[in-house]
Amino acid sequence: MFGSKAKLDTKAAAEKAAEKAKEMGAKFGGFMSSIASKQSTTYDFESGVRMGISLAGHSHSVTVVTEVADGTLAQQKGIKVGMVLLAVNDESVKGISKDGAMEIVMRYANTTRRLTFTNEPLTLAE
Repeated sequence: MFGSKAKLDTKAAAEKAAEKAKEMGAKFGGFMSSIASKQSTTYDFESGVRMGISLAGHSHSVTVVTEVADGTLAQQKGIKVGMVLLAVNDESVKGISKDGAMEIVMRYANTTRRLTFTNEPLTLAE
């Protein structure tokens, strides 16, 4: 009797977890669609040149600009806090953690880096 109750509890927990995952997937999918619909621009940064940006992970596995240092190339190019990093040298970073995105950025440290960002910063609602 104890064994079948444990099986029912486990099955109920699994069903609840599956429903939560489905709900989160719907939210994430909608969020990613809103990111994908934003206009984007690609910026080139020469090898060895300090870009002057800080990046952080957002709650939906996107990498967002959190700081643009004064007087840097990023500021001159018009990169703004809140813009989402979409790709590095045409390699998509959508849905990748901030650490994963930074690995890709660093992979191209000795070459010209082409970073693609959304033109519009994320809003608080996103």
